[in-house]
Amino acid sequence: WLVPFGNVPAIAEAIDRLLRDRTLARAMGAAGRARVWRELTWDAVYQRIRPLYGELG
Repeated sequence: WLVPFGNVPAIAEAIDRLLRDRTLARAMGAAGRARVWRELTWDAVYQRIRPLYGELG
């Protein structure tokens, strides 16, 4: 989720919800891990910046 910046009660509620709902916490963790593997590996980053180097050279 996104919570408004600086909204401490909203952050606390989001954390509390994850602590109470382990299924949701696991699902969000799995989704985050999948996104990291999909978008932030060296190969994924290379594929995104490679065209930029082609434009420079």
